[in-house]
Amino acid sequence: MTTHNNRMDATPPRLRDVIAQLSPRVTFLWGGAVGIIASSMIVGALFVFGIFSVNSAGLVSLDSEKVALRIQLELEEAGYNTVVTCPDPISAPVGFMFQCVAEDPRGYVAKVEVHITNVLGDVNWNLRTELPPNE
Repeated sequence: MTTHNNRMDATPPRLRDVIAQLSPRVTFLWGGAVGIIASSMIVGALFVFGIFSVNSAGLVSLDSEKVALRIQLELEEAGYNTVVTCPDPISAPVGFMFQCVAEDPRGYVAKVEVHITNVLGDVNWNLRTELPPNE
């Protein structure tokens, strides 16, 4: 009787089975490493696809036309008919304040103070000069 010990016939163990046999500490470390790698890949993808950008100096780059349009639409919702302009380009650190200008058709001009609130490019704004109500 001949016995063959051919490793090619054996099925390799699945990764899930190998991890299940590891100690809880090793499993925890393995899970943490996978989480860090996955998080890094997600943040990397956000940068690659241009969802937001932060340069090496920690500056946030904003699209000035989008910032102006957002302020203009929110002023419109509050009952003001204005055209808003912002400086271009906007590249500044989180917490930085800059000014935009809102002008209504009658020629009234209001200063708008804008603050960059996070690296995602979110902003808060306040009217620093009152506009007279539309009639």
